[in-house]
Parts: sequence; structure tokens; C-alpha cells
Amino acid sequence: MAINNNLYPPIIKTYMPAFVTNSSNVEETTCKVYFSLSPYNKPTDIANVQVTIRDQNSNKSMLKRADYPSEVKITSLQEDTTRKVDKFYIEIPETDIQGGWKINKYYRIQVRFTDTNAEAIEPGTIKLDTWLSANYEHFSEWSTVCLVRAISTPTLEISGYDMDNQQIVWSLANTQILGKLAFEDEEETDVLKHYQIKLYDTETDTLLSDSGIQYSNNYNDLNSFNYTLPYNFELNKEYYFTIEYLTMANYSKMDTFNFTVVLGTEDILDIAITATPDNENGRIGVTLKRASTANPMFGTLVIRRSSSKNNFTIWEDLKFFSYPEAITGIKETWYDYTVESDIWYKYCVQLINTELQRGQVKEMKTPVLVSFEDMFLTVKDRQLKIKFNPQVSSFRRTIQESRTETLGSQYPFIRRNGYMDYAQFSIGGLISFFIDEDQLFITRDKLFGKQLNSYANYNDTNRIDNYNNYIYERKFRDEVIKFLYDENVKLFRSPTEGNFVVKVMDINLNPTTELGRYLWSFSGTAYEIANSDAKSLQEMGILEGIDS
Repeated sequence: MAINNNLYPPIIKTYMPAFVTNSSNVEETTCKVYFSLSPYNKPTDIANVQVTIRDQNSNKSMLKRADYPSEVKITSLQEDTTRKVDKFYIEIPETDIQGGWKINKYYRIQVRFTDTNAEAIEPGTIKLDTWLSANYEHFSEWSTVCLVRAISTPTLEISGYDMDNQQIVWSLANTQILGKLAFEDEEETDVLKHYQIKLYDTETDTLLSDSGIQYSNNYNDLNSFNYTLPYNFELNKEYYFTIEYLTMANYSKMDTFNFTVVLGTEDILDIAITATPDNENGRIGVTLKRASTANPMFGTLVIRRSSSKNNFTIWEDLKFFSYPEAITGIKETWYDYTVESDIWYKYCVQLINTELQRGQVKEMKTPVLVSFEDMFLTVKDRQLKIKFNPQVSSFRRTIQESRTETLGSQYPFIRRNGYMDYAQFSIGGLISFFIDEDQLFITRDKLFGKQLNSYANYNDTNRIDNYNNYIYERKFRDEVIKFLYDENVKLFRSPTEGNFVVKVMDINLNPTTELGRYLWSFSGTAYEIANSDAKSLQEMGILEGIDS
């Protein structure tokens, strides 16, 4: 217990990031324990640091009994000036630990300080009992418990690279990074938590793409990952990418990999790809054709897209077609309902083999543009066109800011809190089956089912046409209402506001009394909840993933 001194205990976290134990060189393995000082103390108040290390399960001291019979180690206080927080630390070499640091095991560490008025003692002194008893009034309280863990040496293995990560030649068609985090000791239980990949231009050191935080996509092996770089490489150009990873034990590291892009021997896929704009429905039809006399192929074809928004440098995966068995002739047409009005787009098709490795590519040379006038709400290939009286009556961005007024200032202080920044706007329009000429929202067959012919005959008998078809209008309106009220996130698109991933709420329905409530209109508030890039659209269920 601290008596008659103003020395406060270290401020230490509950656990430290894992550190590597080097089985090939024990002398180099050291555990660094970081902490902060109380604001009431400074480094010159501290003569030395005392530390205890115990097994988390048994509470047994892990310091070597012969070297530390008092179960306390005296060491010096050190400072890392490159850190902004927790910049003070102590070092615990593996040579101090009974049996050395063990993997898959947690150690409890507690630390306290000795003030400068205590009897001088050299760090590493073995017999401490007498000194501890005589100077107890010069000690701070013990810190809270901090857990530390040693892990086996991790190595990031990337397909195509050797252990030295030397520069390699990379085929123009290859945009895929197949990686695995391996540990020196096979008994290691630590696993990859997440990773982040950044691509750079070697010549200019410019950041070209950033994956953001990614998680393993291999449920059978959490240490494996597969990431596709969304970038359009240039021939004979040098690039490098970095992979920064974090394990579940909070060990982090960043590795760098260099490569030069060349044209492979089979980089051109023998498939014709064309794109046809459909301005009326705000979509682009992408068609793949391959002659039936071509050589058999199998695997997966993926349609990818780039746009003028990023100067056609970033490519996104949009649609997958799987061919588990050999096939020759191919004719596939897929409609891209996620395009933005008045933006140029290019499409390409790429082959992915059965080992999930990307290869041959066929790219459109001329970009296409779609320019539409209406508003759309889209989920996958179902689209509600808001054609008649489309409205966006208000639009604002929600940003969390606070205003503080003080007596000592003429003007208030404005502070922005957090990262909150999303769009919120009111939408509305008239509901009528006339907005669905091409039946992209719902077909008559699906709407009427087995009674389609019965209703058709009834309409002919009673001289009911499209301008007084109350039955069709009511059924169509009911489907629109269900679509608006369901829990699905939707892609809102308009030529003036652009594309937004939204959840429509606060929906109101109003009949048109002048037409005897034959037609209804709706209004609601759209809240932006995600980015409108292809990855977010797939995560939100707006864009389909791999074709099943």
C-alpha cells in the first residue's frame, strides 16, 4: 500500500496486442508492455518499475524462480516518443520467463512504480525481500491487470510471390490476390481478424485503390482470403500493393508486394460483349455471345464495369454466370439497373476458373451512356418507375453538429460530432399501371395468376379498357404499396439527384378525388443508408451475387 507519497499507479489497458515469440532466437523475443502515467506524475518522479507476471489460469508466477525468488522483477521505465498515447513501457525478455513464452496462453501482468526517495537498487537485482519491506512506503499501488499473449511467427503468403516478396511479373488479366496467413507453429490458435489492401503506382507513389476493411471469405479456413483489385492496369507499368492485417489477438503488421504488368499469352477472351442503352427504362443491356463452334470452356464468367466517374480505372464485379460443365456456345443478356443517368460506362467479361483464379478478359472499346427522365426505385431486376408527377420536394444532408455559446466569445463554437453524413429527401409520384409499360415491376401473369383470361373476357364483355380498369389499377396499386412498405433496401435513381441506396419510410397514400379515387399518389421520405457502389449494392441485396 502506498503511504506518504503522491505516486499513482500506471494507467494500463486490460490487454495488450499479441507479440511474436521467435522460437529460432529466444534472445530476440521481448514483450513490451505499454501504459500511461497519471497526469499528477512525471517520469522524473519514478526511480524504477516493478512487474509481476502470472499464468492467467493457475495464477502461478512465471518469472524464473532462481532469478526472481520474490516473484517481482525490477526494471527501468522507457519512453517511445513516436506514440501519442501509452508511450511509456517496460520490456520483459523471454529469458526471464520460466520455460519461455508459450503460444495459446495468456499471462497476467501488473506494474507499479517506485519513487525517487526509495533506497537505490539496480534493475535485475535478484534478492528483493529486504528491499521491498524497507521501502514499501515509496511504492505506488499496483496497476490493474493486463493480459498479454505470445503468438507464433506469422507469415503472409500471397500466390505468385516468394518469401522475400520480390517484384514479379503480373499478367494484365490478373486482378486477384489469393492470400493466406500462416504461422510457424501449426498449433497456433490465433486467426486472421481482418485485412486491408491498398494499391499504389510505384513511379508516383499515388494511392490507386483502397479495399477498406475486409474479412476472410473462406469459412473453412479463416486465415485464407481472396480479393480482386478493382483497377484497370496499364501495360509495362510498375505497381505495388500493401496488405495490413490484424489477428484476433490484436497482432498487426503490414507487408508490401511489388509487380510489373505484362500482356499474358491468353489475355483476350473469345467472347463478343456488347452494351445497349435503354433510356426509357433507365438501364443498359449487356449481351455475351460465343460461337457454338468454339473450343469448350467451363468455369465462371463475370461481367465487370467501369465508369467515367473514375476515368475508367476502377472495375466492379456486377454479374456472374456459372458453367460447371464444359460449354461451347454462349448467349447471355443481363440488364444493369444500377447505372446512373448521363454517366459513361464500359463493360468487360472475365473468366474465373474452378480454382477461383481470374484469367482471360474481353473489354468493350467504346463506352455507352444512358440518359433517362424518370425516377426509379430498384431491387435486383424489379423496378418501379415513377413516371407521372415525380417529386423530390425537399433534400438535405444530415450532419451531426453542435453549437456552443460562451461568455468570452462574440461568436459561437461549432463542432462536428462523429462521421454522420447522409442524405434525406422527400419523394412522391402518381401510381398507375401505365408507368409499367414493359412490366418490369410486375407482369400481368403474376398479378392475376390463373384468373388472367377470366378478367380479360370480363373486360371485353363489359367494355372495360385501360382508362377505366379499376381492377387492374387496384391490384397494381396494392403491389406498389407492398413494395414501398417492405423491409428491402432500394436503389433510388433520378437524373437530377443521382443514385442513392435508401430505405423509404413515412409513406403516405392520397387518392385523386377528381377521378373518383381511380388513381392514387404516394409520398414518403428516403433515407440514405449506404454507398451506391457495386459492393454495397450486393451487400444490401440490390445487386445479385454469384449466379446459382
